[in-house]
Amino acid sequence: PLLALLPWPFHGRAEPCLLALDVGQGDAVVARTAEGAAFLVDAGPSDDSRDAGRAAVEPALRAEGISTVSLAILSHAHRDHYGGLAWLARRGWIATLAENGSDPRGAWRGPIDEGLRRAGAARVVIARDTVFVRGGVSIALRAPPGLGDDPGRGNALENNRSIAAHLTLGQATVFLPGDAEREAEEVALPSLPRAAILKAPHHGSRTSSESAWLDRIAPRLVLVSCGEGNRFGHPDRGTMGRYRLLGAAVFRTDEEGAVRVTPHPGGAWVSTRRHPAPTFVRFDAGRVPGQAGEAPAAGRGVSR
Repeated sequence: PLLALLPWPFHGRAEPCLLALDVGQGDAVVARTAEGAAFLVDAGPSDDSRDAGRAAVEPALRAEGISTVSLAILSHAHRDHYGGLAWLARRGWIATLAENGSDPRGAWRGPIDEGLRRAGAARVVIARDTVFVRGGVSIALRAPPGLGDDPGRGNALENNRSIAAHLTLGQATVFLPGDAEREAEEVALPSLPRAAILKAPHHGSRTSSESAWLDRIAPRLVLVSCGEGNRFGHPDRGTMGRYRLLGAAVFRTDEEGAVRVTPHPGGAWVSTRRHPAPTFVRFDAGRVPGQAGEAPAAGRGVSR
């Protein structure tokens, strides 16, 4: 059943929320604004046994009462990020897809482009910093940094071509940097925005989330999307330590399942599949590392 996949039912309230979906080893984040606009950043993996677009993203959109994704963003051309997009495009969920244009001849593009064409949806390649306005809400996309071509860098080269997204959701700022690694972090450092909520880059790997980069962003809440027992060792223990040294609360999809964040004055209510009762995470600078506020009274639900 649909609700068995999620840690929360949709209550019909017009409140902004951020959903880090449990797609295994991959990324898929949904943002729903108070104005009703919906954004999707990546859509998880797909293979012969499971398609995250069908199994995780579409059920979450339906549970949230979302009928259309105003803007979908493919951070970069790796299967654990684009895998679920073909299903969603074919089902008519996506109004506009923004991506970095990598691997233009890749066979994986065919089903996505065909789905977009049938739905009359647009595809936009982000070659420079771009701001989209949907439903009265602005979302700023950072173009991939120019780091040159080094075939020896393999996957890291494409990771560093990730589009990064920054938006204000209710009273909280959110930063989603794709799979950016050290090189991309260094290039972006001088102009990085602060953000209360950070989606950990590259699943919390040891090749990302450098101290200077994190100090600049100063997140209070970090969401780590990774698969349980994954072969890459994500997230890295040292990287997790850097998040906690900042005093940030950390939630991992491999431990908690899907994570729902509802911004609220002074912080955010956080609910997960494993722990559905909402916990309040404070965003004030004086919060003790690892400390959270009181959970709401029984039956209250996520912030009203």
